[in-house]
Amino acid sequence: MAGRYLTDMPPFLNNIGVNVGYQDGWQSRSRSSGGYQFGGPWCVMWHHTAGSVSQSAWDAASYGSYSSDSKPIANAYIDDTGLCVIAAAGCTNTNGKGGPYRLPDGRTVPLDDMNRYAWGIEICNNGVGEHYSVAQLDACFKISNAICKGYIGSHYDNVVEHINWAPGRKIDPATAAAADGPFDPRSMNANGSWNVDDLRAECKKRGGAVTPPPVGEALISELEQGMHYYIKPKNEESSSTTWVSDLTNKWAMHSGTQLKTDRDLQYIRLLGCGMPQETAHGFAYDSFVVDKDQWRAYGFNIDPTMSGRDAWGWKP
Repeated sequence: MAGRYLTDMPPFLNNIGVNVGYQDGWQSRSRSSGGYQFGGPWCVMWHHTAGSVSQSAWDAASYGSYSSDSKPIANAYIDDTGLCVIAAAGCTNTNGKGGPYRLPDGRTVPLDDMNRYAWGIEICNNGVGEHYSVAQLDACFKISNAICKGYIGSHYDNVVEHINWAPGRKIDPATAAAADGPFDPRSMNANGSWNVDDLRAECKKRGGAVTPPPVGEALISELEQGMHYYIKPKNEESSSTTWVSDLTNKWAMHSGTQLKTDRDLQYIRLLGCGMPQETAHGFAYDSFVVDKDQWRAYGFNIDPTMSGRDAWGWKP
């Protein structure tokens, strides 16, 4: 099936202080849509299993991958001993209907489509007062941060709770009062659902003091203020090509549709905001950086202050 399967997870999960096990067949397990189609997951989704007290990660993973009507349910299961069982490298069915939902990095997950965008953690807990052990929470944060570091540009706060995605339908993770150790989330409702701002702050704190700037609206706006857009004249071959420059790099975007153009532009924005090229490339299909010596002076700058010349004085 199409899409990216995160079969390269083990190096990201080694040496982070978590006991990690791998369920048979995890490398090829996914929901019907297959792997991640946008370069990798956009966020880590936190859930509780609502299972029995002291449920083991292996038992939860077995149910989620083999017995559930919604199999496979999640990518990872973490129990009160701190054991994490990886069950799927592709997209899973843990989220269901909800949204749309705007993530901290500025991207928006479409309505009812979180299953294709999220990497899902299921915390083994009944959700009605069973304590989350220190070992369990430590493992959750380490695993979540490792996935964010490996696939989401070290944006450790790009985490979502099930209740955020599906308010009124889900309450997990809960309860806040049952979290042991230094993580002390506020309760956001009568069910004791964790406050997502507290979760994100803890993820960032444990991820380290130095984190990349967010790919949010403000930063994108600042970046675009310094961008120059070019289009090729109609009498040029491949007139749909767009050129973009930040006066240091110049990108050629060979796009024939608005959708592909939008994806190329998003790729450039993400690069400019510090996202690694491999991760950002999931947003684009055709754009590439052109070496300065090979730049051609066709096209015209749509910035009226340039009087028909591009940033290097070239005429169309």
